[in-house]
Amino acid sequence: MRRGAFVLIVVLSLAAVSAVVFTALSIGGRHITAWAMSQNASAGTRLTASVVRPVTIAQGSDDFTVLTTNPAGEYLAHSVSGGDVLRPDDLFAQSMVTVPLAFKSMAPGLQAGDSVDIYGPSSSTLSVGTPEAPEAAAAAASGQTVQLYGRGITIVAAGSATAVLVPAAYEGYWVDLSVSGIDLVAVQSSGVQVPRGETYTLQQAEQMLTAIANGTAGSTPAADQAAG
Repeated sequence: MRRGAFVLIVVLSLAAVSAVVFTALSIGGRHITAWAMSQNASAGTRLTASVVRPVTIAQGSDDFTVLTTNPAGEYLAHSVSGGDVLRPDDLFAQSMVTVPLAFKSMAPGLQAGDSVDIYGPSSSTLSVGTPEAPEAAAAAASGQTVQLYGRGITIVAAGSATAVLVPAAYEGYWVDLSVSGIDLVAVQSSGVQVPRGETYTLQQAEQMLTAIANGTAGSTPAADQAAG
């Protein structure tokens, strides 16, 4: 091998090694500002300076996603622990608002951070303020339909002053429900095996529950079967 070719190979090798070393040093020295929890917090918690703090973390060669913008004023989509570095999916993807909502009944033990399904009578079957004879009222009640108003809604305050967290875009709808005075029920549920979009009258519900108790129906019979 000629001496010139040997020297060229040595120079190219040194250049390659230098490039690798430079890249490693650059990656090792790259830092980003992220946001970490100062304490444990439940779903629905509004983030403030006392709840989160900025931290500087090293950005390695493998990309990973962390929240790099100040989350003040945002709400947690689920519970997190103190010291956790926040990711974008730890927050609700849309603007949220808190709406007071009174319940006729709630699942036992509900507290801030819990997720509930909200049921109530259909307004189309209500006759608020209209005098009725007892027989007519009983007949109307048997046909009253209960419907699902909210699925997976986060409770942010429980007890005598209950409030829920809902998308800001739907604030008006939830305020209307809040002032309607209808009887609402909060059910704590994982959502597993809960039918979607199905509503039943009181008479249908009674027939279904009776059939289930007697072993003559499935666990989630169709509404048309219950009415038969």
